[in-house]
Amino acid sequence: MKYGFDLDDTLSDTMMLLNQFAKKFDVEELKGDGIFKIEPGECKDYYYFADALNWDKQNIADFFKKYYIDIIKNIVAKPGAKEFLQDLKENGNEIYIITARRERDDNLIEEITKDWLSKNDLLYDYLFINIKNKAEIVNKFKIDIFVDDSYNNCLEVSNETEAQVYLIENVYNEKVETTRIKRIRSINEINV
Repeated sequence: MKYGFDLDDTLSDTMMLLNQFAKKFDVEELKGDGIFKIEPGECKDYYYFADALNWDKQNIADFFKKYYIDIIKNIVAKPGAKEFLQDLKENGNEIYIITARRERDDNLIEEITKDWLSKNDLLYDYLFINIKNKAEIVNKFKIDIFVDDSYNNCLEVSNETEAQVYLIENVYNEKVETTRIKRIRSINEINV
């Protein structure tokens, strides 16, 4: 079978570090109070922190320019991710990592991502970076199972592909209503 995984907050625990840096940026750079203004459980995409801190697009761009590299270099793998991917490989499955991480002209993001995956012993066959429409990759490679923490990505893949779709539950999406998408707390809940 072919498995497609998002990276941040699916195979890694990005949220905690991202929130720390977002609150720091809000206080130090934007002179805000660093306090989330909305309940994060109702967010449908990755920019929950920006909504919660009432940032505009320029604030988001400035934040990522300043802290993005530090964040993606220092995140940790989710518990059990390494073993789960190893089991998939041992059973002859293909692993596709499909991330929206924004690449720069110098390919630094891809290099950091590959180094991080290697350092954490996270096995994969194919890595796709800077993917805005994950359903296109899922369709093109006929991926059977797709897993992401973004409700919007899961909905898009569910609507546009034949893949079985799993939403990794997190504090920022826990109140989002799902019907055709199965909620899981960990990739270890996927039946292989």
